[in-house]
Amino acid sequence: MADRSRGEGWWEASDGKWYPIELMDSPLQESPTAEETHVEGPRAETSVPGPLSVVAGVSVLVAATAQAAVALAGLNLVSAMASTPGPAFIDDVPVNTAEYGLWALSLFFSLAALGVSAAIFMVWLFRSSKALDARGTFGRTWSSGWTLGAWFIPVANLFIPRLVVGEMEKIAHVPYAGEAVGIAWKQNRRLPIGDLWWLLWAGGNLVATFGEFGRLFGAEDDGRHTTLLAVTSLGYMMMAAGGVALFVLIRSLTKAANG
Repeated sequence: MADRSRGEGWWEASDGKWYPIELMDSPLQESPTAEETHVEGPRAETSVPGPLSVVAGVSVLVAATAQAAVALAGLNLVSAMASTPGPAFIDDVPVNTAEYGLWALSLFFSLAALGVSAAIFMVWLFRSSKALDARGTFGRTWSSGWTLGAWFIPVANLFIPRLVVGEMEKIAHVPYAGEAVGIAWKQNRRLPIGDLWWLLWAGGNLVATFGEFGRLFGAEDDGRHTTLLAVTSLGYMMMAAGGVALFVLIRSLTKAANG
């Protein structure tokens, strides 16, 4: 082997080295070139994860059902309090213990279902946003990191998550066949079902929080307590309806992106 020819009969192999004639039939002669041995790295996923979309949608529906149960249990308690003569509380102990127990139990399961659903939904959002980015999308205001961080910023979490998801809706509705999306997504509109989801979800949270805090810290009499409990139940019913809208949104976004 040499770096240059040593005379007649020497030949250059694909590795750039020179070899004598007796090695002409060796494997060196047939070794692949650098281009032939090049191995591409894994390609970025450009499809919204279908199976995860199903799991996220189901978990959202379960949480919505649990929130509807809280609302119904709250209204049942309101009815029981209204039909019970005398005060609803005696020495801070509720008179309608069965109705209170049902309401408290449904509230516990609702919070548990909401926690699981929120975790799955955020994972779906993050992975879907990454997939849409991989389509050669430019000009985004809200990067994939916002699909997680937007939910934990006080006050801002009342509107930023909707902006993040709304941007994803626009990108998902750009037909994709391997060519870069670029900024074509900016001419699209957000989905109305997404606006309905956020109106019901954020609005329901505000209504339920107002009713719950008022009931716990400002209900001086049974009449006011009953009214605030009814307000809380209304808030949970709005959140349940928002969950159904979110289920439709997940299906619509996934279908548009992968269709």
